[in-house]
Amino acid sequence: VQRASNRKVAPAPERELRQVAEAEPAASDVGQVAMMLLPDPADRRLATERGFLKLAVQHPSLFPEDWGGVVADDFQHPSYRHVFEVASAADRQQALFAQAVVDGMPNPVGEQLVVALSVEPLLAEPSAAYAREYAARLRLAKVVRDINDLKSRMQRTNPVDEQAAYNRMFARLLELETQRRALEQHAVGS
Repeated sequence: VQRASNRKVAPAPERELRQVAEAEPAASDVGQVAMMLLPDPADRRLATERGFLKLAVQHPSLFPEDWGGVVADDFQHPSYRHVFEVASAADRQQALFAQAVVDGMPNPVGEQLVVALSVEPLLAEPSAAYAREYAARLRLAKVVRDINDLKSRMQRTNPVDEQAAYNRMFARLLELETQRRALEQHAVGS
């Protein structure tokens, strides 16, 4: 605590200038595509996203047309989200699906990510059931994040003063909990 109080803080005008400079792109950057961030393959929080994309890039035919209900918002990491968006737009019936996804990436970092996903080993023998379970796990992770966010908002809401808003949030929480239970069943193959 003492160390924090002894820190020197830049005067307010200098901090504001630094924040504005960081927020504005340089003139040379205008018109260029921003480089994607390469996610850490060992990040356990993103393991389901990475595993789903490995399966989707290597065996896209195992998934139904709607990718098992997975949408781009189910992905936390922006690079994984972008890979999924490109894969969703690509023709899954072509023989070189992974190459089509690589070709759709906007920069070399994205291409590198898709190449890595296309050659990394899968955790189990690929099958349609395995693809359904992975899709359910990914959707389950999103629903759990939504439940946690909603519970956090509900804790900050006064149920007496804001009864209508609180009741709407509670009804939404019940819907999410029902979805969570159903996805847990699908994620384990039931």
